[in-house]
Amino acid sequence: MNQKQYALERVDRIATRKIDKLKEKYTRKGKTLTDKERYCLIRDGKVPVRSEKEFDKFSYHQNEVTSVFVFSKYEWAATLNTKEYNPRKDKIIEELQRIQDQIMLGDAAEALGLIQKFKSFDEV
Repeated sequence: MNQKQYALERVDRIATRKIDKLKEKYTRKGKTLTDKERYCLIRDGKVPVRSEKEFDKFSYHQNEVTSVFVFSKYEWAATLNTKEYNPRKDKIIEELQRIQDQIMLGDAAEALGLIQKFKSFDEV
């Protein structure tokens, strides 16, 4: 591995870590109910039964309680806030590309300085 390859891989790893942290920060955690939690919600009458029209549209699986009852108020999938995430991710990628260009086309000492600066670059 030559110096340029090493520098490119290093800056790419830094960018990947930053993007992963960013994604974690702007992702709303999902919630999944256990079977016991579902049972308690049904027993207590807290979840409605799907309408006939909705039931026909929903992919029915025999013995799957989620096909019959609506649990959306109590469980949901993880969601990424793209409005906040995308501009910040784009800034990271833009800086990554600028550093990659410097590594390939510019001075090695200046490129190393940019990598160090990028490592501490606060994208949030």
